Amino acid sequence: MRVNNYSVISLFAAGLLFAVAGCSNTRQTSVSSVSGVLSVPVTGEQHYEEYETGGDFGDDFENAKEIGYEDTAHGTIASSDDDYFWFNGVSGDSVVIDIDAEALGSGLDSYLYLYDQSRSKIAENDDYPIGWQDDPANFIFVYDSHIETTLDASGTYYIRVEGYGTTTGAYRLRLFQYDSGAAGAGPSPQNAEFVEDEIIVKFIPGFDPESVKADPSTGYRPVKTALDTGSGALSLFKLSEEEKSSKVLSTTRERTLAETARLGRLSYVEYAEPNYIMRPTFVPNDTHYHLQWHYPIIRLDQVWDEYAGLSIDLSDVRVAVIDTGIGRTTLGYDHPDLAGIFADEYDFISDPANALDGDGIDSDATDPGDDPAGQFSSFHGTHVTGTVGALTNNDEIGVAGIAGGSGTGNGVTIIPLRALGAQGGNVYDIAQAVRYAAGLVNDSGGAPSSIADIINMSLGAPVDSQTLRNAIDAAYNAGVLIVASAGNEGTSVPFYPASYTNVVSVSAVGPGNELAPYSSFGPTVDIAAPGGDTGTNLTFDLYPDGVLSTLFNQNGAAYSPIYAFYQGTSMAAPHVSGVCALILAADGDLGPSDVRNILSSTAIDLGQPGTDIYYGHGLVNAYAAVKSALGETQNPVLYPFPRAIKLEGTNPSGSFLLKNIGGEGTITVDGIAEANDPEGLVSSIDPDGTPSFNVDAGGVEVNVTLSTAGLDDGKTHYARLEIGYGASRTEYVYVLYNKNGITSFYENEDVGYVFVVAVDPASYQTVAQDVTSYNEGYSYTVGGLSAGDYLIIAGTDRDSDLEICDPGEACGFYPLFGSSTPITVGEGTVVSGIDFQVIDNASQGPGSTVLRIP
Repeated sequence: MRVNNYSVISLFAAGLLFAVAGCSNTRQTSVSSVSGVLSVPVTGEQHYEEYETGGDFGDDFENAKEIGYEDTAHGTIASSDDDYFWFNGVSGDSVVIDIDAEALGSGLDSYLYLYDQSRSKIAENDDYPIGWQDDPANFIFVYDSHIETTLDASGTYYIRVEGYGTTTGAYRLRLFQYDSGAAGAGPSPQNAEFVEDEIIVKFIPGFDPESVKADPSTGYRPVKTALDTGSGALSLFKLSEEEKSSKVLSTTRERTLAETARLGRLSYVEYAEPNYIMRPTFVPNDTHYHLQWHYPIIRLDQVWDEYAGLSIDLSDVRVAVIDTGIGRTTLGYDHPDLAGIFADEYDFISDPANALDGDGIDSDATDPGDDPAGQFSSFHGTHVTGTVGALTNNDEIGVAGIAGGSGTGNGVTIIPLRALGAQGGNVYDIAQAVRYAAGLVNDSGGAPSSIADIINMSLGAPVDSQTLRNAIDAAYNAGVLIVASAGNEGTSVPFYPASYTNVVSVSAVGPGNELAPYSSFGPTVDIAAPGGDTGTNLTFDLYPDGVLSTLFNQNGAAYSPIYAFYQGTSMAAPHVSGVCALILAADGDLGPSDVRNILSSTAIDLGQPGTDIYYGHGLVNAYAAVKSALGETQNPVLYPFPRAIKLEGTNPSGSFLLKNIGGEGTITVDGIAEANDPEGLVSSIDPDGTPSFNVDAGGVEVNVTLSTAGLDDGKTHYARLEIGYGASRTEYVYVLYNKNGITSFYENEDVGYVFVVAVDPASYQTVAQDVTSYNEGYSYTVGGLSAGDYLIIAGTDRDSDLEICDPGEACGFYPLFGSSTPITVGEGTVVSGIDFQVIDNASQGPGSTVLRIP
């Protein structure tokens, strides 16, 4: 174990350098100490000789370093020191390769090349910013160079990272596949949607369809013919009414397929096929939509598919977001993914010291940040707003919002109401914001141009306030639906305003549809929604499983738009608010109680059958809710129960159930395969979709057997199964295995030695430190402290430069990565329980991993 002589800490995210040599603090030490346990969530990244300085690190094709799909490599590069990597590709693989240098803060200028097996260049790229083009360097998702391509052949491929100019700096190279379709054999006539009594027949050239006589034994008759003597005639055959009326639907479908095959074998027929039904499909073109795992699990993708993406007009629906206000750039511009969606904003923070904007209430809801030091503000309201209403399908910008329209004016209108400041918000100010949103008498002396339909309140406390209760009851009686987060206490202690009768209380789940570890619960919970879990990476996308949304990066007085992952019931509530906006867009005559009934009656039942204290009525179901509001019948919907299966022991096997939770009929599963299984964990799946099988409301049990030989005992291993069905649709099931049993999703990754330091918040000097590791469970004790306030920060020093939290390092702050707060240590005291999270390669900027306001 290394001794406590750590001398320098660099906080790249804030652009600060904190340096002390030899812990030369002038205060007298005592027996005081701080202790706790770090959690280091698994990211799945590989670290190759970080910050190598030349020599034999992949400097040519012959010495290229192997990299696999879903791997990340770190290195340094200069104009005279190219790095090479190789990987095995399969024909048809859709791959993404990117170099992230700007986000690491290195200022490196790099060029990226892709070569095939013969070492012929097939792709290259330089200067590929993602997001707002005016200021790309301040985005979280910004690539110095980036390649997306589909491989033409199977074999070895080479990646070359070239540096040029005079700068030497750190880079992060990532290689992964993007989802290019469902698993298995794809859609087939057996599961495709078609008119179940019609067949299209193409005859060979010169054949006269009039000479065709209907076969009396089948009952099919030609009803329409398009003559084309050059290429043959096309005819539509249809089952006669008398034959159709005598057959049940399933028999008609089977007979249609059988007769199609028979007609296709005739010598004068070029082909025969069912009369397939096509429906509009929609995948938002927002750059980071593929990272928003939280939308498909609430069936938002099917809403977009069925209604051509965004044909539901949301422009008349108004959602008030009572929160920290709206982040804006230094010049006062809105986030580019939120441009043009705001109206009737107001700031209800009455105390200027809490507001940090120099005044009391006014008509400007701009969020100046909630960190008085101007470094680690949460911009919580901006994140919440993005989930509800970020512009969707808007020219490859950022993320999608649930009710965000398409950037053409048909999205939801957001009323930003600022009530949370540096010290949170008081119930008086919050109550005034509620009354304003509902058009009731309030301290502003005014009202919005039209009252809100929905109020989102991602805030609260475990205290019942009559003032707030009265305001909410009055707003509800005025026709406003109120949605609030259930709290992040992880207990059943009532949390308000969510626990009020006239509020929709929302608990949080992660990607496995299990209650998130932080989520509060209890009998007042109405519904669950994705809140994220940054302690996992079940989605295998190189990022923690938080909820991705809009944010701002704060660096002194400069505010830059970014995108970030947060977790909390704060993130779950706006999912429900967004779905409620879709419901009201489908039927504007519905009142708050009607919307609540639709939410509860259409929810996907989780946990014990029926209503329970963890999920309420179940997981919010956007597709079923919209269909119900429109008075339409759902199409069949496939859903796995559970979405995450946990296995243990020496010969583990388990199962999950696939069910149709939608409309009548069956769903045909074409394939189940291991989409991500880096350790070869899954040995067999039965049935696996070969041949395909049908799923109805009763469900089909799928058995999974694992191969565990050679796996580390006591460590949790992960795999992801992909289920292909319908028109290129997919569902995912996560498999987790730990021989000794899984008690939590939170399993530490071994990132090497982690230094935990106590820093004087006034001088930024390192006062004392401890070092811990994976084998010690990342527990630590920083001793030798005198009475006072300290920032507690942890990180690795992989490049041995006596600086932690450099680009590419693991890093963490107490209590939250984006909101470091000093702790007070008394004379001769032991402060325990200072537990916090360390994120490997935590280069995404302040606040980008976790925030629990709830």
